[in-house]
Amino acid sequence: MATSRSYDEIPRREGVPVLGNAHQFFNEGLSFYENCEPLGDVVSFSLMNSPALVVADPELVKQVLVEKNEKFGKGQFIKDSFGHAAEGVFVVDGETWEQRRSLLQPSFRPNHIKKYAEQIVAVVDRMADRMARQSGPVELDYVMNDLALSVLTSTLFGVEDDHETKERIHDAVEAIQLRFGASYNTLLPPWVPTLRNLKYRRSLSDLHDITDQLIERRLADDEEGPDLLSVLLEARDENDHVTDEVIRDELLTFTLAGHDTTSLAMTYTWHLLATHPDKMETLLAELDEVLGGDPPSFRDISKLEYLDRVIQEALRLFPPITQLFRETETDVRLGEYYVPEGVTVTMPQWSIHRDGRYYDDPETFRPERWTDDFADEIPEYAHFPFGGGPRHCIGMRFAMMEMKIAISMLARRFRFEPAYDSLPEVDIALTLQPKDSVEMHVEPR
Repeated sequence: MATSRSYDEIPRREGVPVLGNAHQFFNEGLSFYENCEPLGDVVSFSLMNSPALVVADPELVKQVLVEKNEKFGKGQFIKDSFGHAAEGVFVVDGETWEQRRSLLQPSFRPNHIKKYAEQIVAVVDRMADRMARQSGPVELDYVMNDLALSVLTSTLFGVEDDHETKERIHDAVEAIQLRFGASYNTLLPPWVPTLRNLKYRRSLSDLHDITDQLIERRLADDEEGPDLLSVLLEARDENDHVTDEVIRDELLTFTLAGHDTTSLAMTYTWHLLATHPDKMETLLAELDEVLGGDPPSFRDISKLEYLDRVIQEALRLFPPITQLFRETETDVRLGEYYVPEGVTVTMPQWSIHRDGRYYDDPETFRPERWTDDFADEIPEYAHFPFGGGPRHCIGMRFAMMEMKIAISMLARRFRFEPAYDSLPEVDIALTLQPKDSVEMHVEPR
């Protein structure tokens, strides 16, 4: 049996008094994890007086997310980050989480999400018509955000295209992202009256109002649909623990997490395809073979194998969530070390996904690497863009379906050519945000 070692024996990144490693964590951005690599796969650091660990070993990530997941909670950092949805499935722990997950899970099984395929096709078709009327470079990141929001308001609330509402959601989410950018503001409770926190609270209030208005609009419609709000309202009538506040928080969770991550994944996928025209040609050949001249149906999705590889590779290189956080709820052995209660554990997808031990030429966009044999050969948690374990992203199947439908439809209709020499720098807020607009020339084929 391997010898157990204490927390103090974990290689430590040197910091400064009081601040610890906070200045490095916020100033270095994604390079923070690269600069920890020489110390090993488990590195301790601190943010102010809070102890923390970088865990960059896929086997240890599996311990945290799967094998010992009951010993790791979301932690105060995540609860502060998502305090705007305090009763949402992404934040709560224990028995409350089990109740929320059981409530929502049926809505994201294949036999249910297939009902959304036609809605997504209709949303993408309308967006494509608008894109065809635009001239000059388009801000593709904004267009993809608009598209993902349209899909979300249709499938979540049963509300058709509403430009004003989407603009308000976009502005509110942007302000919430700003609070959690690379800044010491991230460490401050939301009630501290910094400029970012004040804007955050105003935006949060607006987002609450928007959600309430969408719920009221949906309630005024007597027709039942497959949208998630209908599922939640039905559950409210059957379960005492499903209150109006729970419904709002779940909808807020999906509004924030469900559109931004998907729109970013599509944005980076377009960047990679547009800068690798040979990969785009391979994709177009598959689309012609599988779809002919028809829009994609739910049954077509599983046949688009090369598109699946393109998306998996894009998620490897540009995971919208760059790091997962957990906090030890009790003393726990992690690999060869004992880790005490109250330690924040961060697992950086960004670094692990680009680790040369698992990927040949890891910085290169190579969808062809994703064969069945390759996926079986690498450690299970060398690639985890949707998290893992019991708390993996509940909307994973829905997001993959949405991306496949949107990319397949738009790729056949338009040519994408970057209006930039290199991709704008990225910033880690809650998600992997480009610092400047990702502008592209979009021309009809």
